[in-house]
Amino acid sequence: MFQCLKEFFNQQHPLKDEEWELFASKLTRVEYSKNTIITKEGEIEKYLYFIAKGGVRIYHLNKGKEYSIDFRFENQFTSSYASFLTRTPSRQYMETIENSILYRIPYDFLMELSYTTLPGAILSKINAEQLFIEKELREASLRLDSPDERYINLLQNKKHWLQRVPQHYIASFLHMTPETLSRVKKRTLKKL
Repeated sequence: MFQCLKEFFNQQHPLKDEEWELFASKLTRVEYSKNTIITKEGEIEKYLYFIAKGGVRIYHLNKGKEYSIDFRFENQFTSSYASFLTRTPSRQYMETIENSILYRIPYDFLMELSYTTLPGAILSKINAEQLFIEKELREASLRLDSPDERYINLLQNKKHWLQRVPQHYIASFLHMTPETLSRVKKRTLKKL
């Protein structure tokens, strides 16, 4: 049932059968239709999710305008992570952008696992490191790279997003309007 997550763990650090059984006993499989809001601004995030199938968008909403800040797909963890860790209201939304199957683990159990078992510690470490690295690289890109460079970086590192994420969300993620993104794409294609 949780084979994709077990395979993910085994790539990071193989688990003993009893470790996996303890961890899997607290997982819940959830299915969401496309465009379902999983977490709303103001809610305290209760779960860390692993995406088995589908995709999720994380965004901010300010004065009626959405600002995409991340997209997560198969074999990645997702949540409103700051809210999850600090137990404070989320400042972002998490929404499916495709029909999705997720496995979720509740906060209390994950915290208990991360202090008492190797699988819990590994899960916490992997997720925190991955999110930190991605956040630091994104912040640097937004401050230091031109719009063309941000788009080229996306082509080089996350090309699959272009087939799975609507263009207006991509534009928002890259901090540009859809019209600017269209011009950048034309310039980039001429260069390549």
